[in-house]
Amino acid sequence: MEKGIIEAYHNSSREAVGANISVITSPFDVTGITLDNGGKTSINLVEHDLDLVQSNSGISETIFKANTTNGLMYSTKADAARMFPLLYYFNNFTNYKIKSQKFSVEFLRISIFDQGEIHEQYRTDLLSGGSRQLFMCTSGVNLYSYLNTLDMENKLGFDDMLVPKVNASQQSGMENDNGRPKKKDDEKSDSTEVVDGYK
Repeated sequence: MEKGIIEAYHNSSREAVGANISVITSPFDVTGITLDNGGKTSINLVEHDLDLVQSNSGISETIFKANTTNGLMYSTKADAARMFPLLYYFNNFTNYKIKSQKFSVEFLRISIFDQGEIHEQYRTDLLSGGSRQLFMCTSGVNLYSYLNTLDMENKLGFDDMLVPKVNASQQSGMENDNGRPKKKDDEKSDSTEVVDGYK
């Protein structure tokens, strides 16, 4: 068929359809795509294949799903953890460069995504005799600023002015002004008076 006749058929068909419909004229076979509910089958098959590939290869499906909080958190931590093996080389290289300064540094295995967890871990270790320096480093405050702040607070007597209230677990049998005020004798119940008699 001549080109002019093809163009005439094409233009005639284009004028006969609506504004939101396009006409294609091609010498190759053209397959239409249905837009009804039947089209969801192919999409579901693709999603099923992806899930199947991930499951068979041992890849966690949760890591690649950013539509949940846990998936995004695990994915971010997994990306940040890829940097940790390189800290060994950075640590050695930095210490080699500053060897003449008679001190060394150490890069902690910590990122901005797990800083709170690591800081809480070092706080727990601190109660058992752990390192105070690691606790201060993971607080997010410069170490020198941290030490200068503590020194200033000690000189200003913050420990004497800001005394924490003693809670029930910290109170001893000694009389003190901290804690709950004691009731008067006429306010005590019979059971309270019996208990007080054993003190």
